[in-house]
Amino acid sequence: MSTAHRRRGVTLVALAVAGLAVAGCGPSTAPREPDPSSTTQEAPMSSDPSEVLALAGLELPDDATDVTVDDEDVPGYHYAYTVTFTAPRESVDRFARDAFQLSLDDLSRPPAGAPGPLLQDTSVVEVPEGSRFADRSFTPEDGYGNLVLLVEGPDLTTAHVGVASFPS
Repeated sequence: MSTAHRRRGVTLVALAVAGLAVAGCGPSTAPREPDPSSTTQEAPMSSDPSEVLALAGLELPDDATDVTVDDEDVPGYHYAYTVTFTAPRESVDRFARDAFQLSLDDLSRPPAGAPGPLLQDTSVVEVPEGSRFADRSFTPEDGYGNLVLLVEGPDLTTAHVGVASFPS
């Protein structure tokens, strides 16, 4: 077996495992649940998408339209936001590269249907067929941060960006 075939096999296995995790199958890689009894300093929730994305060091694409911010009231969290926007595919691809150092084609392909545990801190209620997904941690001012990106398929022009923080 050539090195290229081995590499392709490893990539396919990694994508399959990521898809299963998003669907809620297999061992959970979701961030640990915060202790609801912990004391958190509640900051006023922001409705400004630029402020929310800045919490994770990101910027809204200049050509983004239909921008919304949802804030989830999650016990024990400092904050949990979902910024949703629509932009040309090239802009969404650039956003993914800035946020995750991956192009849209390199993001995992979650199964369609109900969102899995990795999207639990977001307002996403349905994962359309052909969507793309990525997640990573970030270091907010206080606690632990979780950043997730779901780009709706099949056109890949609508992005949901989850930005959440809770005590470490």
